[in-house]
Amino acid sequence: MMKAPNEVVTLIKPTATYTDGIRVAGQPERTDVFASIKSVMGREFYEALKSGQRVDIVVAVNVDEYDDHPQLEYNSKPYRVVRTYVTDEYTIELTCSEVK
Repeated sequence: MMKAPNEVVTLIKPTATYTDGIRVAGQPERTDVFASIKSVMGREFYEALKSGQRVDIVVAVNVDEYDDHPQLEYNSKPYRVVRTYVTDEYTIELTCSEVK
């Protein structure tokens, strides 16, 4: 089980509407949730580099609050969710890469 969440992150999910059959991007859905921020472990960091990706942080959130959000914001910085991992029935870890 994760340590008590002591940070707030904003989960971001794009939305779209259809006008005359054409997909139009809408305002993204933004949801603030409590989270625990973890460092990326060495092995995971180097595995990501081998596959041409970079990972910067791991964010642990309540599994019930995560709905395949592809992005998040933490400390006013945007991140892309690279990988998810369910650690137990309550927690999902989001391995993220900062969007520069």
